[in-house]
Amino acid sequence: MSRKNDPIPSKNPFLVPCFVMVDYIFLSALIVLWFFLKFTDYMPGVKLQGFWCKDRTLSLPYEEDRVISENGMVVICSVAPAVVLMYGEWMLAMCDNCGKFPEQKGRSKMVVSCSLRIHPCVRRVVRFCGVFAVGFFSTWILTDFTQRFTGKLTPYFLTVCRPNYGNLNCSQFVTSYECDTNTNATLIDQARRSFPSLHASLGSFSSIFMTAYITNHVVIPNARLPPVLLGVSSVGGAFMWGASRVMSHRHFWIDVWTGFAMGTFIALYLVVCVLQSFNESCRANDDRPCFEDNSNFFSTFPSSPMRFPRIHHISRPPNGHPHRNPVYSEEDEDVAHIEMMQTGGSR
Repeated sequence: MSRKNDPIPSKNPFLVPCFVMVDYIFLSALIVLWFFLKFTDYMPGVKLQGFWCKDRTLSLPYEEDRVISENGMVVICSVAPAVVLMYGEWMLAMCDNCGKFPEQKGRSKMVVSCSLRIHPCVRRVVRFCGVFAVGFFSTWILTDFTQRFTGKLTPYFLTVCRPNYGNLNCSQFVTSYECDTNTNATLIDQARRSFPSLHASLGSFSSIFMTAYITNHVVIPNARLPPVLLGVSSVGGAFMWGASRVMSHRHFWIDVWTGFAMGTFIALYLVVCVLQSFNESCRANDDRPCFEDNSNFFSTFPSSPMRFPRIHHISRPPNGHPHRNPVYSEEDEDVAHIEMMQTGGSR
């Protein structure tokens, strides 16, 4: 005998196959592309840009990372949002089982696919973390390709390159030159990747994604400030992180602002358009089927958030006073639409 708070079962034979055959392959392809960009030489190299001799804007001193290294940046930007998502969904599942938030029952839907009973918490964690992983690697790949195609020099390029000015014609813009062979080749390659800032793009993407989840799901009774402070701290930390790259002469301000814009745009697109702000399309205490969750967890635009206003027909009864004819409510309209989809549009 099922309990009142048990998740509503819903059969979907295509959930697991679509995840394995479509979503998993797509995510794996992104990871493979990222691997080739990061650890191999098969991809196009960085475009070689010229300079003016002894350009002061490119001769700033090279300094080590003041805040966090690149490896530390990758770990924080990838692990922190995933931990917040998993912990948040676990806490929400515990609250649902205890009946603390009855208005959120729409998300407590058990899905049965290929003889597997997928718990709502597992389904949502896989879906949210999967979308986050796609956005994370997409942001990194887009930033890396932009850096390769532009080849903009960093403020410390001439400091680490140390070209021989005696062999250069400094009366004109220098396009043919060679850097000092004693300098680390990896350091010179990084000095050619100023636009946009990878720290800013990944930092802004992770912070916006995590802040959107905290804002929509972290609810503390009689306390409004904790979620706001968590979100502001996350976004503010990403901004300070990008500003530190300018202070340490690693990037120009335009590189950091462009990185912020790229990461923010991708995060907002995934949160608003793909995940619908992490909300289920099922309404609270609603027994009707939820098509949004029956799709794979990378599904885009499960239902349109826009609704056109209805035009109510006005008729006049015999007494002469106008009144509105009974019309369907929003829920009745949704039910009619679902029935039409199930019958193949025969209505």
